[in-house]
Amino acid sequence: GDTRRTIELYEGIVQPGYTGWGISPYRVRALMRLGPLYEEAGDTRKAIEAYTTLSRLWTDGDRHGRAVAERFADRARALETEPPPE
Repeated sequence: GDTRRTIELYEGIVQPGYTGWGISPYRVRALMRLGPLYEEAGDTRKAIEAYTTLSRLWTDGDRHGRAVAERFADRARALETEPPPE
């Protein structure tokens, strides 16, 4: 129920050095949650950043990974063209 606090927790996971390895399942999962949370909080710029980062991480994945990456890239593009929230 506390979007801001949830965002802070997930942001801690995606910071460099959280696991010491490139792509961890925790980082991917956190980015998947951060995009919608940023949208809910009205932070379109950070939502686009999360979706774009996730898309780049999965671009070279298997067929399922590429499909997921494309969905996130599509959402980032949609947000870039949507008018800002009132």
